[in-house]
Amino acid sequence: MKVKAGFLVSYDWELLRFSAPLVYPWVDRIWLALDKNHLTWAGNLFEWDEHAFQDLIRQIDPNRKVEVYGDHFHIPGFSALQCDTRQRNMLAAQMGDGWHIQVDADEYVLDCKGFVDYLHTITLRPNRPCTVFANLIPIIKKTPAGYLIVKFRRRKYEVFPLAFQLPHFRAARQTGADCLLSQCFVFHQTLSRSPQEVKNKLANWGHNRDFDGEAFFRLWDSLNESNYRTVRNFHPLFPSSWPELELVRAGDIDELIACYRPKPVSQLRRIMVRISSHVKTRGKGFSKSE
Repeated sequence: MKVKAGFLVSYDWELLRFSAPLVYPWVDRIWLALDKNHLTWAGNLFEWDEHAFQDLIRQIDPNRKVEVYGDHFHIPGFSALQCDTRQRNMLAAQMGDGWHIQVDADEYVLDCKGFVDYLHTITLRPNRPCTVFANLIPIIKKTPAGYLIVKFRRRKYEVFPLAFQLPHFRAARQTGADCLLSQCFVFHQTLSRSPQEVKNKLANWGHNRDFDGEAFFRLWDSLNESNYRTVRNFHPLFPSSWPELELVRAGDIDELIACYRPKPVSQLRRIMVRISSHVKTRGKGFSKSE
């Protein structure tokens, strides 16, 4: 069965230079879903450089696997979350049959080969949708010494839906289908950006109406190498989803990806997810996807 990848592309399209090569060798085709008018789900115009975008595609697509899918993904009167869900269903229709990996430009799939190999081992029921979850490591801030990332206790990582068979999205990536938890890990460059980029992200997030973005920005802006250990339970919607922070010493994203090795998910946790068959994940941090 073919495995395909679909990227949702918006204001942070330049991060495809990190995320796409991690997926590219292991999938059959890739779609880049982009609003034709360069609008976010919230209806804000984002900066766009068509020449630089085409140059980037030439760099990441030596085998001509990539297709740009342009459409109108912002609908006046829709919430950001409604636009998110609509775009994912439209992208799924473009991708056709097979396994779909839906990933954002700021999400870096670690060991995509292992993840694709795992997808091929799953026994699927005819006409029965299936969703495979991955474990998420949010990158919160770059400091002079490295990166502040979320530290999870007892290997209870944040989880989110990554791969789909026969998907129909109900709210962002949530499908309500049978689900499995994989050993796949994904770095999410959620808030490791410039202050202005963080403000933009908070304003355009799918849950932007559900929290105090200004207060959260002040907390983020105050984080540094001296005080990060004092921060606890700081996710703005589900505080315990982000229990604490750790500092990983790395000079750039490539080095972070190369040096960081999370501890594997316990078999008990994976079994519990499968028994429940319907995980209501607590949200994927700050991403266009939630």
